[in-house]
Amino acid sequence: MALICPRYISFFWGMAEATFFFFVPDVWLSYIALQNPKEAYINILYAVCGAIIGGIMMYWAGMFYFDSMLSVMHEIPAISHTLTDHVGSQMTDQSLFFNLVTGMFTGVPYKIYALYAGQMEIFLALFIVSSIVARAARFLVVTSASHGISMVLKRKISPRGVIYIYLGVWIIFYMSYFYVMGI
Repeated sequence: MALICPRYISFFWGMAEATFFFFVPDVWLSYIALQNPKEAYINILYAVCGAIIGGIMMYWAGMFYFDSMLSVMHEIPAISHTLTDHVGSQMTDQSLFFNLVTGMFTGVPYKIYALYAGQMEIFLALFIVSSIVARAARFLVVTSASHGISMVLKRKISPRGVIYIYLGVWIIFYMSYFYVMGI
């Protein structure tokens, strides 16, 4: 029996990344997809739930402690003043959904959108629905891609080799991301 249920990890990772953690739950979800795709898809639901709770926490923090929380955001790797200013300038209640969805593919952390949504007092239900769609869509894309690629790779290399490729891809991804974001 596992000491920690993978679903709990997915939930808390989703919540942590929506607040202060800087590694996306996709790292965990894609790992599960290599081992057990059905479980990976179930874990997406847990990661989304955690992300929504974390997002709501950031939303409320943005409503009441925006300046303090923005200072904290600038201490998180890859979150600069330029990035937060950009998000602030593009946010309106009409653009929230579009920004959350495009942000998931452009490297803009969800937590910044959540903070600004609270500061701007964007309708909470709109924020939650937009968040669910944006978070679930990206988790689904990455998990599905990981599963599909692993199925192809497993025909040609050992399971251990697939894990090495998985690790290499995430290491290269984060090295590139941190380089582009100025770390």
